[in-house]
Amino acid sequence: MKKLTNFWQASAMRTKLIIALLFTSLPPLLLAQSILSSSYQAALKEKIVSSEQVSSSQTARIFDIKVGAYRDLLISIISDDDIVAGARMLNAADDTYNSIMGKVILKQAFTSYLSQEPGILSISLLREDGTAVSFNGDASRMAEAWSGLKALQTSIYRSSVSQPGMHISDAHVDQRKNKTVYLLHMSNRLLDPLNLEPLGVIVLTIDESMLTELLIPQQQAGSRCFLVMDSTGRVVSAEDKRLLGLNFSTPVYLSDEKDLVEILTDVAENQIVPAAYTTDFHTALSSQEGCQVLISNLPTPRWYLVNVLDNDYLYSSLYSSQRLFFGLTLLICCAIVLIALYFSSSLSRSAKEIARVMDLARKGDLGVQVSLDTKDEMEIVAQSFNRMMQEILALTETLRAEKDRTAQAIAKEKDAEIKALTAQINPHFLYNTLDTINWALIENEQYESSKMITALSSILRYSISTKTFLVTVEEEFEWLRKYVYLRQCATDNFRVSLHMDPRIARCHMYKLLLQPVVENAITHGFEGFISGGMLEISFTDISETRMQIVVQDNGQGMGSHTLEAVSQGSYQSESSHGIGVSNVLTRLKMYYGEAADLQIKSSRENGTRITFLLPKL
Repeated sequence: MKKLTNFWQASAMRTKLIIALLFTSLPPLLLAQSILSSSYQAALKEKIVSSEQVSSSQTARIFDIKVGAYRDLLISIISDDDIVAGARMLNAADDTYNSIMGKVILKQAFTSYLSQEPGILSISLLREDGTAVSFNGDASRMAEAWSGLKALQTSIYRSSVSQPGMHISDAHVDQRKNKTVYLLHMSNRLLDPLNLEPLGVIVLTIDESMLTELLIPQQQAGSRCFLVMDSTGRVVSAEDKRLLGLNFSTPVYLSDEKDLVEILTDVAENQIVPAAYTTDFHTALSSQEGCQVLISNLPTPRWYLVNVLDNDYLYSSLYSSQRLFFGLTLLICCAIVLIALYFSSSLSRSAKEIARVMDLARKGDLGVQVSLDTKDEMEIVAQSFNRMMQEILALTETLRAEKDRTAQAIAKEKDAEIKALTAQINPHFLYNTLDTINWALIENEQYESSKMITALSSILRYSISTKTFLVTVEEEFEWLRKYVYLRQCATDNFRVSLHMDPRIARCHMYKLLLQPVVENAITHGFEGFISGGMLEISFTDISETRMQIVVQDNGQGMGSHTLEAVSQGSYQSESSHGIGVSNVLTRLKMYYGEAADLQIKSSRENGTRITFLLPKL
């Protein structure tokens, strides 16, 4: 601590100024930056996540509409009388004709449905005996498309027959026209409406890429994966085909995607599998390590749209703003140092120049002058020093020329010197001095005192100025506001209400006309008040040629005899309302003649109301 004290005492003014500025400006700056950054981050995060939730919800609705279209098509097929008839004919025992006709009917019906929705590769009828009739649109014949898929065929048939509603199988790989495709099978049982016996199972075979194409346009650059899971946690559709068919509610292993597997497993086990079915669309947010997971339900197939977004991408704009905040802070620090260097250098040069000239004067050169053009306080000091040196030089020459003067003359000369120095203090110097005090108070964070000094300086400048006696109503209103503020700083026993009609703001009136009345209300009207005083001042536009000014208080008021004397301007007491009002009456007559009027209403304990009726100038 002692070393720091010694260092501070030995430091130059420039170093002290820089250190002081940094220590007084950096903590509040960093605190404000931290608060603003935190609030901005919270708002931006909420906005980003909300935007992503809306986007994910829109994608979920589009996806659900597409799956709903397939479902509606499947319902239309199982409700088609021709398809029911064709299926009956296929079930006719040992009847080749009926079998052939049934296939023809099914072919025609399947052909009409095959092109109604894109992505349908084939429509099939699975039968109880393990056979299947399907049409894929590639040829004008019925094709047996289930060869090699007996296990899948059996699984689809059993699950569809045993339970009503649409069923969707796992995606599996197939080769079509030398191209690898992933197939999904949507199935529903076909019942005979006459006896409600199953005639088979209708299967729509869909190209899974048709569903993936709905995800790709919505997938952002920062999305790690965008996929669809069913209610068991099984992946139904995904751009990354390695994930198709994987059930993340059971152990899954992908050597190069361990983090993603952990995220999807957590989502499946804690968000999807336990979720209750709902027909309403909603998007849930799950925060995982390094990412945010948006989970949107698809009511039609009872699936879930899962979008895994990297935090680095999601909050990239947020991180940019953080860097910008820190950059601005560093820039402000550099600016503070540069400003301190600039002003301290200017101040130091001025101080050195004044010291140099003072040293010459100390050595006997009384004709020296300081030449500064800095437009600051140092220039004022230099000017004062120059005037002092001129006066000292003049006095010195006078003393040399009048060595025979008596002691009384010498005393008079000293008195003249004192008066000459005192005469330097003029209103302009007073304003500059008040301004200097004001800045000193601001630097010490004494803002209330600074506000009082500023108000006092403004009042003095306004009162002393002799440029014109006519001012705008707005200027007089502002002066009154500052005057009342200073009076309130001295005593807090009253409140004030000031109002000005903006329509008369640019009209003119004579300066300081209201001051004696307002001063009387505060000094005498509220005399003896501890609190509860109320002063109301209003400037009102009452006609095209006249305006009204009302000064009203709830103070002690005046008795009837006193009121009469005051209204006539004949009241002579030095401690009551009469002196100020008499002054105002005299000035009104002098300024306005018969064009102005003054009305006074007052009674004991009920306060005083003084109304000015003035012409608009």
